[in-house]
Amino acid sequence: MKSDFRYWLQKYRGVKKLPVVAFVEFAALLQPKRSMAQIMGFIRAAGLYIEDLGLDLGHRAVASIGFAQEGEVFDWVKDWRDHVIASHAHTAPVILVTDNVEDFGFLGNRVYSVQDCYDRLG
Repeated sequence: MKSDFRYWLQKYRGVKKLPVVAFVEFAALLQPKRSMAQIMGFIRAAGLYIEDLGLDLGHRAVASIGFAQEGEVFDWVKDWRDHVIASHAHTAPVILVTDNVEDFGFLGNRVYSVQDCYDRLG
């Protein structure tokens, strides 16, 4: 499935952003097995744009945290990265693709699993 997603990602021609926080997580997980040059080669081949966290997205992350706190306890240590990542998909039509859909429920119908990408976006 993951290799299928890599292929799908490479052929998808829409804008593909990778939040810098997700890039750090991705690269850190791969670094023991892959060099940074190999990781960046994948990023380029997939046509991903690594999006920095500027002040505007920082504000969106704070707004996301406030929204998610309604009716639930916010664990800053555990959850802050999810809200920073979600800030990159704050405004429609941008979607977030993750296999961790349950942690991004506050994005509603704008969070897709990898399977959702296959089913909805071809």
